[in-house]
Amino acid sequence: MPEVIASYQLLQGDVAFEAFTYVKDWVDIMDDEKHVFKYTVIKGGEIGSKLKSYSSEIQF
Repeated sequence: MPEVIASYQLLQGDVAFEAFTYVKDWVDIMDDEKHVFKYTVIKGGEIGSKLKSYSSEIQF
């Protein structure tokens, strides 16, 4: 969604993005009326080996 998300800023936490050479994900919810976007990452970095998946929900 490059036409919607131009950039991001990490507000809190410690993230190591160099571990992600690729990411496999899917969109769970994209609701324009309720302004909700939810996606799940299922492969990439430690996901798939140490973690089952990672989900994030954004309300805008």
